[in-house]
Amino acid sequence: MKKVLFTIFFITLFNNVNFAQSKYSLGIIFGPNYTSFRGSDFVQETKPGFGFQAGISFEYRINKSVTLGTGLNLEQKIIHYNTDFTVDYISELGIIERDVINAETNNKYKYLSIPLFLKYCFGHNKSYFVSGGVFISFLQNYQKESSFVNKSGGSILYSSNSIYNFPLAEDVSGDYGVSFGFGKSFELNDKNKISIEIRDNLGLQNTVDRTFNYGISGVVKTNCLNLIAGWSFDL
Repeated sequence: MKKVLFTIFFITLFNNVNFAQSKYSLGIIFGPNYTSFRGSDFVQETKPGFGFQAGISFEYRINKSVTLGTGLNLEQKIIHYNTDFTVDYISELGIIERDVINAETNNKYKYLSIPLFLKYCFGHNKSYFVSGGVFISFLQNYQKESSFVNKSGGSILYSSNSIYNFPLAEDVSGDYGVSFGFGKSFELNDKNKISIEIRDNLGLQNTVDRTFNYGISGVVKTNCLNLIAGWSFDL
């Protein structure tokens, strides 16, 4: 009798532990993003760019419908700047020529980002969800690449070391804001699932530190639209 009771107790305890463990899940996420600036007039000449993100996710299931999530992501956000300028020079024939040069600069900003969000699941098998929360991003690295094209077909070629960029491009800093998303998950088995989500991160910080120091009015804020694919498994 004691063995039977012990067996029943052990099975019950094991099931409860499994149930508790199943409330936690760990996963990986990856996908493209599309980043733009908004705010001050001087960023109106910039263009949005496609980057990427990848990271790990952690979720705690509060109940069947509500999940609390966080993670750690590496993000690369890209902003383009395109402009034309003229160059006057004396040709081999001694004639003053003017060429139109197009400059294209790609600004690459790499961040470590931490999201914190609530996810509400609904629909058949709770497979659809909406999410909302906050994020904070820490700038890790900045790089720029410039290319030049002579639109006049002349012989003048410009070095990529020349600086043609929007003001304060190198002064972009960290960011924080709010995020909203919606998506769908697909169960592979009892432990594993994949998901797809569209999430918009709306920056609230003036991400360019020194606008006022340079007499530039207004603030510069980000908007980043993400397409996130993920795989997660229950712990």
